[in-house]
Amino acid sequence: MSRSKHIAVVINLDWTMKHHMEVFAGTQEFARDNGLNCTLWPFAPEITDAKGKKLYDGIIGRILPELQEAAAKAKIPIVNVWVNSPCQNIPAVLPDIYEVGQIAAEHLQGRGFRRFGFVGFSRNTGSQLLKRSVLEAARKRGIKTSSFLTTSAFSENMRSWRNFQSGLQQWMKKIQAPIGIVADTDKLARYIANAAFEQGLKVPTDVAIVGVENEEVICLNPEPSLTSIDLGWHQVGYGAGELLNKLMGGAKPPKAPILIPPITLVSRRSTDSFNVEDEVVAQALRFIAEQSHRPIKVRDVVDHVPLSWRALERRFQEHRETTIGREITRFRIERVKRMLAETDMLVKQVAEACGFANTRRLCEVFRRVEGQSPEQYRTQRK
Repeated sequence: MSRSKHIAVVINLDWTMKHHMEVFAGTQEFARDNGLNCTLWPFAPEITDAKGKKLYDGIIGRILPELQEAAAKAKIPIVNVWVNSPCQNIPAVLPDIYEVGQIAAEHLQGRGFRRFGFVGFSRNTGSQLLKRSVLEAARKRGIKTSSFLTTSAFSENMRSWRNFQSGLQQWMKKIQAPIGIVADTDKLARYIANAAFEQGLKVPTDVAIVGVENEEVICLNPEPSLTSIDLGWHQVGYGAGELLNKLMGGAKPPKAPILIPPITLVSRRSTDSFNVEDEVVAQALRFIAEQSHRPIKVRDVVDHVPLSWRALERRFQEHRETTIGREITRFRIERVKRMLAETDMLVKQVAEACGFANTRRLCEVFRRVEGQSPEQYRTQRK
């Protein structure tokens, strides 16, 4: 009987951030599914003994150059899961940060915002990629942008914290509301919400905010709750296990990092606004959002505004580039996704709470829009 392969997982669990925990959980799920024996290390371990014998068959983690060099010398395959790793030409499984920016921009545009802001970190590879994605998406849409960058050490001490607060406040005094802001992390998103309050700006009507990570403790407390994009770190960890297993079996490393698409954007109060130049369209959108729990039809929306069916459809095409019916579906699906992610309600109950005639109809529409079933979506989010 062949022995179980032994791998090291280099993740510091003292850094109690969601992505560290989820990467770790993903690696452990793969290890259990495939009979791997794992040892957890907070920092790079010794990978050979005094005689040069390999102590591990493979390594997953936040890879630094020293560990990359030692692993190459010992001929131990490694997989990096750190977006900001300085190592080049190394097998890696990472979240698709660029796609995150595209999703955030599409969401803010869908809310009618014609100005975008970005708040992130200087000298941070992932943050710079996210910024580039948001700015490129804005440029393609003819949307004006503004950015504020800080250091990743902005909260290490009182002096750096005060510098960060002062800089953020000065930037927010210069921006022109209404504006949709993408924040590199939920923590930054929460600080933006605080700064907006101090400036007398309302969230989400003056400032809409999209965070990244979907750290629920931060996103849900206090009000306004924060819209955020779940990067899928558990899938990154599991994918890293899959790649490492192939490399340990002799497979050639991929030429580029394997990118894991974000799981979803969870829409909450911080973007629950409709900045549309046409007030009648905005009125219709607010009605659709407020009634997304009911089985409303296009006729109900038309009855709520002072326009004919044809005139309202024409204005939706002009200002939203879509139809009334598609907007009804979009809001219902957003509500469904939120309930699947944040409650344990049965799919049947979710269908009833989101205006669908029955579970079958919900599943048909959800699969058409999201490309998967409600159950598959919930499994990914849990």
